[in-house]
Amino acid sequence: MADPRAELSIVCNSGSGCSECGYCRGEDSWVSHGMCTTRLTVYAYQDLIDQGWRRSGRYLYKPDLAKSCCKAYTIRLDVQQFSPDKGQRHLLRKWRKYLEGHQVEGTADDGPKNPEERGQRGTEAVHPASASADVMAGKPDADPSGEVNEQVLGELLAAALAAAMAAGDLPAAMGAALHTPPAVRRCTAKQSRVLPADTRFTSAAAFPLASGLVRKATAAGAAAVRNADLGDGAASVSGQPHSPKLPKPLRKAMPPMEGALSAQEVAQLLAKNLNGLVSRGWTPASGSWHALVKSEAYAQNGHVNIRLPQAQPADGSPSAVVAMTAAQAGSKAAAEVGCPGRGGKGPNAAGVSASCGTAGCNTGSGCGGGTDRGANPSSNPWIRTTGDQPSEGHPAGSAAARTPRRGAAALSAQSPIDSALLAMPTGRLQIRMVPSKFIQEEFELYKRYQMVQHGDEPSHLNSGSYIRFLVHSPLPYVGRAQDPSAPECGYGSFHQQYWLDGKLIAVGVVDVLPRCLSSVYFFWDTSLAELALGKFSALQEILWVQRQLTTSPSLHYYYMGFYIHTCHKMRYKAEYRPSDLLCPVRKVWVRITPQLLAAIEQRPFLELSAEEGALCQPNLAAPSSKLTEAASSVLTEIGSVNTGAGTLARDDDEGEVAGVSAFDTLVLLPEDGRTLPFQVLRSYDIYSRYDLNLIEQEISSWRAAVGWAAPSLLYRL
Repeated sequence: MADPRAELSIVCNSGSGCSECGYCRGEDSWVSHGMCTTRLTVYAYQDLIDQGWRRSGRYLYKPDLAKSCCKAYTIRLDVQQFSPDKGQRHLLRKWRKYLEGHQVEGTADDGPKNPEERGQRGTEAVHPASASADVMAGKPDADPSGEVNEQVLGELLAAALAAAMAAGDLPAAMGAALHTPPAVRRCTAKQSRVLPADTRFTSAAAFPLASGLVRKATAAGAAAVRNADLGDGAASVSGQPHSPKLPKPLRKAMPPMEGALSAQEVAQLLAKNLNGLVSRGWTPASGSWHALVKSEAYAQNGHVNIRLPQAQPADGSPSAVVAMTAAQAGSKAAAEVGCPGRGGKGPNAAGVSASCGTAGCNTGSGCGGGTDRGANPSSNPWIRTTGDQPSEGHPAGSAAARTPRRGAAALSAQSPIDSALLAMPTGRLQIRMVPSKFIQEEFELYKRYQMVQHGDEPSHLNSGSYIRFLVHSPLPYVGRAQDPSAPECGYGSFHQQYWLDGKLIAVGVVDVLPRCLSSVYFFWDTSLAELALGKFSALQEILWVQRQLTTSPSLHYYYMGFYIHTCHKMRYKAEYRPSDLLCPVRKVWVRITPQLLAAIEQRPFLELSAEEGALCQPNLAAPSSKLTEAASSVLTEIGSVNTGAGTLARDDDEGEVAGVSAFDTLVLLPEDGRTLPFQVLRSYDIYSRYDLNLIEQEISSWRAAVGWAAPSLLYRL
């Protein structure tokens, strides 16, 4: 039987392009590289996804973080170290009670009831998958913080206006100045750059309210002036008698109406009453008060801005983070660098020194290598880039230098995962993993979900687009007979069905890959919004990965798509801890810590691995030889800096890192289906020299995007 790892994948390069950003609505500000494929091995896709690629149907795309307005970092979770937090445990208890027949009510921990969970236009986004149809169309994920969206906040602002008029803060007639209810909008990218980081929404309703009073004053003054100057029955401009319209200079010269307010004063009164309503537990007609608990309004330049503070860990101090991660590692080697570590067991990991994973990588104070956790007490795949220098007076390799700080291993020790905590009682609820194929019942659920959650027109929801998006997959199935390391279901694309009392209530589209379960899309029965199916399904997908560890130990990651820190709706993904982000420059994994998020807050595009105190892990997509070379390079260049501040190195050298030049790239001729290296193609009299030069440029650009995966891909001309 042929080795599935040796098979080549066929791709057709689409090149780079720009489009409207679905997260900040920037025009032509979202830049990505794309390619189409009809056959892509799970091994090649694993290496691609480890370098920032995602798929939507048979189309693959990779955002260009350096050029795009919103920086989409690939995020993953190591399920071996995952433990549910308080809110996640509460949701699991709620589900158990529901399955036992108890009535349940929505809470703040459950997420919102009406907005979408995967959302692209809504605001819930509680399920960590990214490659949705709307995201591909440039629409953002939904908000995980609850039902705090434009609609709810618009209702709240209207209620604040009514309260201000009832209390006498604003004139009772002011409401007539608005022909439509006051609108609240999400801050644009330009606004976000000058506003505080936690300011997510804004409203300009104070301007028409304030100008409404001015118009009334102007009308009254105009009538008085005309009556005095022109007399009754005198004709005015445009032939209308007693027109209140005055020339602009005259209007400006008139004294303001007694009691008139500026837009800033109106905004201050609206913000005061809005905060008062929130503190008293005001409930919107379209949702729950719990989602608004942490919102706070303030006035600035006549606008009502609304803050949604980001919750911080109970103890986010650097020492606590270091101590916790060291204890989680469960070894002196991990405690030495203050971070958790597990040797990778992927196809490229055997016998590889655990460095940052790229040739010439130098992240500050050096990296330690080794994949066998027991062979070398100082080896650990996790690498602290700075701040772990040997103590004064002790050699770097001495026992004293390896001793962790006092109490580091005792703080926040994480017990082994108890999968029973995530599991649900069998009977009413059944979760089935089935191969990706068209099922009418799934399609009907998808249509209902799209119409309710996304407002899609029924005429736009046809089986063809559904099949292209969620059924078609370029990943051929690989069973255990072909690869003994595969899980029982095999590798490939699947639909994880959720059946409640014999009724299909949700479907998660997932890819099972050699090192991870990658979540693609999730749709659910909107009549069960109070059960927070998005969050619940994410926990069940994590549980599924945990259950594969005994037979497929290399499959221990859960990929949640993209994390965009500047998009508040994406930040919930960091709540599944401990998670890692892919460094866009060095292509190594960096543990998410409060310090790292604070750095991203200041500069959204970062060389994550170069940040002080960054906890790095090598990328298993890198060839073994490259991992070893990177370790040697780093050990001989400790302390040097490769790039200066503000001059981040791009990944344009990934083609060289892959170890194969553009001339060695295998190309597929469309005319006769022949496969040959590009260097050989140049010697054939098939294309002109001009065309060959263009093809070479396209291949070089493509190689920079696919990086280490290039040798396993067949480039179709």
